[in-house]
Parts: sequence; structure tokens; C-alpha cells
Amino acid sequence: MRRSQLKAGQDLSLTNDQIRTIGLLAAGVEERELAMEIRAVGKIAPDERLMRDITARVDARIEKLHRNFVGAEVVKGEPLAEIYSPDLVSTQEELLQAVKKGDERSAAAARQRLSLWSLTAEQVAAIEKSGAASRTVAFLAPAGGVIMTLAAHQGHWVKAGDHYMEVVDLAAVWLYAEVYEYETAYVQLGQRVSISAPAFPGEAFEGTVSYRHPFIDEKARTLRVRVDIDNPKRRLLPGMVVNATIRVPLGPGGTPLGPAGEVEVDEYFCHMDGVFPGPGKCPKCGMTLDVRKVKKPAIEERTVWVCGPCCPDVREPKGGICPKCPMELKPKKEIGVPRALAVPRSAVLDSGLRKFVFVQVKPRTYRRTEVELGPLAGDRYPVKSGLKAGDAVVVAAAYLLDSQTQITVGSSALYSGSTEVKDERK
Repeated sequence: MRRSQLKAGQDLSLTNDQIRTIGLLAAGVEERELAMEIRAVGKIAPDERLMRDITARVDARIEKLHRNFVGAEVVKGEPLAEIYSPDLVSTQEELLQAVKKGDERSAAAARQRLSLWSLTAEQVAAIEKSGAASRTVAFLAPAGGVIMTLAAHQGHWVKAGDHYMEVVDLAAVWLYAEVYEYETAYVQLGQRVSISAPAFPGEAFEGTVSYRHPFIDEKARTLRVRVDIDNPKRRLLPGMVVNATIRVPLGPGGTPLGPAGEVEVDEYFCHMDGVFPGPGKCPKCGMTLDVRKVKKPAIEERTVWVCGPCCPDVREPKGGICPKCPMELKPKKEIGVPRALAVPRSAVLDSGLRKFVFVQVKPRTYRRTEVELGPLAGDRYPVKSGLKAGDAVVVAAAYLLDSQTQITVGSSALYSGSTEVKDERK
């Protein structure tokens, strides 16, 4: 009896006893809807687009400040402070004198100055109705939100343009998440993001990817991603650390699909005569076609197997018995994103540089086959090359089969050509 090395393309035969001993199982390779999940940790921050700086419109002294500490809630249109301003008092008197004399032009000019100094039309009308100038005037909040910084206090004299406070509306917040460099190709604008916060166990929040930072963090090797989150109940607070999950649907070969199931493809066009199906020259004017990246819907008509009203969430790629009840599944036509040929994770042997699976070529006979795979999506890999639909691959005891612990004392098949098999020929 002699030994020979197991090379790519050669077959390995086992007996029934050997298959039972190592617990070997094989399963078919089939098309499935795949989605990879990108998990990241991030921090909640205020939405900078909702920040407002409240400043003085006129030289004045703050007689009373109604919101006088950081974190206080400011409501738009409500009195923020009572101010005394000589300019406001004199302009009120000018308005009243003009109204009394019937000088509409002077009255209009006085109303306009009061309006520019933050008085509302209702406040001006109340002054005219009272017939007397008010010593102090209520300064109404021009914006609502939570006070982030406070520069003015009761008794302060402020000049026009001086800073009162900065407020931010927390009805919407941002999440800054750090995504690993190797995952950046799968993060696209518009993707939905699932968010969970340790402060609210079991409660889910949702957001949308709105911005990708243009640079990689060279120390952490991560990309900063911004997520917009609606926060109407103000439960997510700036500074909170949360967990984020981005679900990326994958097309054939592991191609990432867009948020609406679209895929980025090359489009060839002539500036004069429009779009054409492939590269080359324009058939009308003879000019070389230009190319650009465009997003197009990637959808297909397919058959799925469903149970019915009793188990509406069951959708299987092939017929049989419902996994939740004893009813037989029924076929249903639907339009959806393309499915990808997928192989179970347990079937893949990864050497770091190459990946292999054992394909069952006939009963009790297996062939070590090199495959090219996409990113891991749950417990399966999308297949780029090396397998086809219907192939049966070893999904249990693949490593035992590879190492040949029950058959030979040869080295692992992960190191090309090193596995030995017995040759019964003499």
C-alpha cells in the first residue's frame, strides 16, 4: 500500500463507517436572500442643524431672565427675559406721538425699528392700545430648545449682537458611529440603521446614514459615519453610548445593494446620442462612448414557499413542510431583490489566503475545491466562483475530513497538496 498527495481536483473516498465515525454531513448549495450586518458602537450628539444662537438685538439691561441655567427648556415665542432699553422707550414714545398726530409715515418707521429690535406685531399693537410707553419689554425667544451655553445673567448690560445663549432642539439627534475600514464599502447613504441603548433595554430606535467622513482614522482604522435619528420624545440624549446595526442586503456574489435594492453599474453613453448597452463607439456619430456609475434597481421575479395565515412570517426557498406547523408550504410568486448563491459557514475552510470546501461528487466521494466568497452574511457566505446551485458540500466534520485524522496522518489540506490519501493499489 502506498500513499499519494491529495491535490486540487482529486477525489477522496470514504467508507460508511468512516462517515459515521467523524459525523460527516453534506447539504446542498442554494440561492438565498442574504444580508450582512455591520455592528458598531457610537455616541449620540446634538443635530448641529437645529442649534440656534440667541443674541441681543438692541442695547439693553436684563431686568429679569426667565431661563437662567444650562439645560433649561426654552419654548419659542415665550418670554425669555424682561429688558430695559432707553432706545426702546424713546421709540415707543415716538410711535405714540406719531399715532396721536396722525403721522402715519413716522409711525410706520417707529414700528419697523421696534420690529427690528425683536418686538412682535402683537407687542407693538399692545403699546399703541395702552397709549403709554412701557419701561421694560418682554424679549420673546426666537427659537426653542435646550440651553447649551449661557452668557447672560440678570442685571447684565448687553449690546446689540451680544450672546445671550445657545439652544438646541433635541427632537432630532445625530449618532456618530465608527465602522471598521474593511466594512466601509458596504456603508451607503440612505441605509437604515437599528439602534439600541443600554438605558432603554428592549427598546429599538431607527436612523438613516446621512454622512460618511472623507478620511479614515489612521490609528483606529475606522471610518466615522453620521446617522440622523428622529427623537420626538427626547429619550436619546447627547453623550449617550449606543449600539448600531446596519443591515446590508447582498446580491449575487456578495455585491452590496443600496437601501432601495439598487445596484451600482457602469453605464455607457454618448453626449450627443444617449445611452448604449456596452462599451465601444457610438453607432450614430462614431465617438468613443463615455462611462459613468449609475444606480439601477436590482429586482427579480421568483418563487418563494409560504405557509399561510397561521404562519405569515414563514418564507422558504423551496417546498416542504412549514418549520412552525405541520401544514404544507405553497408556492408564491413575488418581486424582490436578487438572491445570492450561498454556502454555509461551517463548510468553509479558510487558510487566510484561500478558501476551500469539500464537494460531494458522488456518494461517499468528496473533492476539495477552492472557492471565491463574498463577505459573511449571518451563517452563510455568498459564492462568487467555484460552486453552482445544486452542489452538495460537507457542512459537518469538514475540518476532520480536511485534517484526515480518521484516515491518514497527513497534514491539513489548507496547505495545498499536503493531504495524503491511501492508495490501495500495490
